[in-house]
Amino acid sequence: MTISHKDVLDIMEYRLLVESFAIDKAIANASAADFDYMLQLSEQAKNATDIRESMLYNAQFHLYICKLSGNEHLYYVMEMTMKRCNRYSAQHILDSWKKKEEGIPSYHYEIAQAMRKKDGDLAKEMLKKDLLPLKDDFKN
Repeated sequence: MTISHKDVLDIMEYRLLVESFAIDKAIANASAADFDYMLQLSEQAKNATDIRESMLYNAQFHLYICKLSGNEHLYYVMEMTMKRCNRYSAQHILDSWKKKEEGIPSYHYEIAQAMRKKDGDLAKEMLKKDLLPLKDDFKN
């Protein structure tokens, strides 16, 4: 299945809205162990050297926020949404690695730390920065 430029823009807009909502709910529900796990996922994603590994940790991080929201439907729909844009995300990471960049700049650590401090506004701002590189590719 091909994914159009409009599809990517729509998905990123949708993800930003849904994950921002999930962040607020997750902050209220999460334990210290949950934040520790999110930080662990961010470290694993940062150290990934294989595209599949990088994609796996990225998905686990974002889906964990949705899981912590306590809304099973939100989690299910986000899982389907992320699968839909995986091919594009993988290509974006590969292109970045070919350019000797470190891949997509990740703000997972900053998101997790802001959530631990119960700073939803900062966590959402970091989420925007995390998703922006994917969206910016299509501002032609």
